[in-house]
Amino acid sequence: MKRTITLILIFTLAFFGLSYFGWKSFEKKADIQRTETYNQNVREKINQLLVDRQIPEVGQGDALVLNVWATWCGPCIGEISELNLIAKEYKDAPVRFLAFSNETMQVWEVFQNRRPEFRFDYELLFEADEIISFLSSLDLENNGHSIPIHLLINSDGTLEKVITGASEATILQIRSFLEPINQKTASIE
Repeated sequence: MKRTITLILIFTLAFFGLSYFGWKSFEKKADIQRTETYNQNVREKINQLLVDRQIPEVGQGDALVLNVWATWCGPCIGEISELNLIAKEYKDAPVRFLAFSNETMQVWEVFQNRRPEFRFDYELLFEADEIISFLSSLDLENNGHSIPIHLLINSDGTLEKVITGASEATILQIRSFLEPINQKTASIE
């Protein structure tokens, strides 16, 4: 009986020990992946993917607020009026607002015909599967499996933050990201 309890105890300690060190190794790999993801030049990759598309290349020094959305996504549609206000507020700042959908332009036109009062003031690109795939790969928390996704890109081209979902907290995070840009713009004037 003592031997059985001793063996169970040894196996339990070994299991938890290996699990702990295995988890630490996993955490370390995740930290390395996060660092690599956040240090890459996202602007360069976006510009490569924008070649031959209707949105012009993103210039050096421009911050980016990127959005992945769809017309069928209720939360996406629900937050757009607030996103439009932000885009209008920063229209003269060194920041670009781009939105990507994997839907066709025809789907967008049908949607607009049904809701003529609706507008989205970001630069829009449809049938953007390759760009969306890249942007989704940057969403390390949800693996790009949810929309809307917002990506905030610093003026040096590096990824500042990925935000999934539509909420007041999302809007506040976007505003917080843009505030230093607003302060720089005001001090220049």
